[in-house]
Amino acid sequence: MTTTGLGALLGLFEDECRRHDCMLDRANCHNFLAKEFVLAETNPIFKGRWTDAQKEHFGDAAGSGVLPLIPLVGTDHRPDGEMPWPRGNLTARQIRNRLKGRLEMIAGMAAADALGFRFSDLPILALKGFATSELLDPIEELAKADLRDWQP
Repeated sequence: MTTTGLGALLGLFEDECRRHDCMLDRANCHNFLAKEFVLAETNPIFKGRWTDAQKEHFGDAAGSGVLPLIPLVGTDHRPDGEMPWPRGNLTARQIRNRLKGRLEMIAGMAAADALGFRFSDLPILALKGFATSELLDPIEELAKADLRDWQP
């Protein structure tokens, strides 16, 4: 699964989503180092540096005739395994509420730093509720769609 759209930000809202993103990145890195970041085993960089046993051990994941530039050793040689999406840990309403608190804080700070004359903060505070609703309604709908699409 790749993260796109709002889904790329879900890890910011919930610990288990953040853990899942971390483990997904770790698996992608593992795959890249083992299978993609490779050169032909005839490349001079490997000459006289790898034993036949090392070539067999580290080269099997990448395929025949190539070796990884950075071999995975120790426990890193084995993939971590399944990483199920943390279903049910996060809702679109939770995302909305967390963003709303942040937007209201920003609007309050903007009002406090307003132009500096009497009542210059009133237009900002008056628009705060409207603006947050106008921003948060579509974000909540996107979050609902992303969370629904990510359910296995």
